[in-house]
Amino acid sequence: MIKRMFICLLCLTILLMPNHSQAKELPTLKIGSSSGYKDEILTIPITLENNPGFSYIGAKIRYDATKLEYVNSKLLAFKSAGMRGIEINSYKTITLYALTIDDKLFEENGKIGEIQFKVLSEEEEEVPIEVTIDNFGKGEGDAIEIKKEDGVIQVKSHGTIDKQEDLSKEIDEKAEDITWKSSNEDIAEVDEKGNVVFHDEGEVTIEAVDKDGKTVYKKEYKVDDGKKVNEEEKEEKETKETSKKNQSSYILGGVILLVIILLLFILYKKKKSKN
Repeated sequence: MIKRMFICLLCLTILLMPNHSQAKELPTLKIGSSSGYKDEILTIPITLENNPGFSYIGAKIRYDATKLEYVNSKLLAFKSAGMRGIEINSYKTITLYALTIDDKLFEENGKIGEIQFKVLSEEEEEVPIEVTIDNFGKGEGDAIEIKKEDGVIQVKSHGTIDKQEDLSKEIDEKAEDITWKSSNEDIAEVDEKGNVVFHDEGEVTIEAVDKDGKTVYKKEYKVDDGKKVNEEEKEEKETKETSKKNQSSYILGGVILLVIILLLFILYKKKKSKN
């Protein structure tokens, strides 16, 4: 009887023991995250965790092309690597592909590449960067299961000198004893109601804290000189218009020159025929 009980306990212990082969984590391809302002170029890392070793990888990175602009990319330590783009509606997909040197296994963890985006959006928002993995493995017919993690770019807000913004609506109406603070009052000031006034160019953070000193709301700004921005846009527009006018002048001049050459050729032929 005791022997049977011992065998049962032993079997139960074996069943309850963790199965390390099942608990082994899958490799994970991660697209990093970042934050920035309009027109800023951000470098997003591409990393691999729990890498079992691979010789090829193929994935697609998808993003909203109205909010981000693809700038550049690179993959590390690969014989053949690159990215190709295709645009569908407002979304663009970048295909990432890589083969290792001499089909040797790439077994390192961490950063395997990076991708750069220019921020186009002016609004404070989160712009997702989605990844889909097409293939990952050690050789022909030897595919490996892999997980993925998407990235996100947090677009920060812009402010304009001599303009105001009301942040009171961002705080719960029931909240009491709220104190508003500016990280740099030379750039932006905020009153007790959450009205922000921008004074100078630069980066500034506006915070709302409760009576215990806990931050209940925070917003970061990059303040621009609105007049300067308008002047730069006007100058850029004038440059484009001048370029178009010059191009039209060159075309017209070329046409006139061709007409003159043609007339001279006709006159020459007539003179030659008379002789």
